[in-house]
Amino acid sequence: MGGDAISVAQLACAALDGDRKSEARLLSRVHPSILAFARRRLNSRADVDEFCQDACLLLVEALRTRKVEEPERFWAFALGVCRNMSRGAVRRQERRRELWEAYGPRGTACLDQYDLEAHDRRGHLEDCLARLSVRAREVIGRSFFDESSACEIAEALRISEGNVRVVRHRTLVALRECLRRPQIYEVAP
Repeated sequence: MGGDAISVAQLACAALDGDRKSEARLLSRVHPSILAFARRRLNSRADVDEFCQDACLLLVEALRTRKVEEPERFWAFALGVCRNMSRGAVRRQERRRELWEAYGPRGTACLDQYDLEAHDRRGHLEDCLARLSVRAREVIGRSFFDESSACEIAEALRISEGNVRVVRHRTLVALRECLRRPQIYEVAP
């Protein structure tokens, strides 16, 4: 049985039972997703590294204190931890801006001109994209970022042109619905 044959849910169950090797394998399995989440939202390498380290520490704490109630939903739990951390950073930035506006010297260049609303919209879009299947993201990316034709996408993905069109249409509908829903930040213990 290969290393990837064990599911995340099985690793989470074993980690909850105190198996440190399973805990380490589980973290190595979710780390690329945490890293991608952080890279989409943070500018510097140091900030990304710190975010990933903090997220992993919170996940270890949640496992060891048995706060993960549904091991089969560990991916969603990890995403909730990342969302909460990101949201907390935005709140700190908002608070810092409010304090500068209220108490900082006038005319200072120190006040960050960070567009929090645009950051929230971008984060919401990224979360919606993260919920798509790999194939759906591939079709959307090749369609709109690479500007490839349905024929080119079909050839690259080894599927029919009709399937490309169906996947693209369904994915756009799903994205539209996801973006219309208000952002809900899962509260991770």
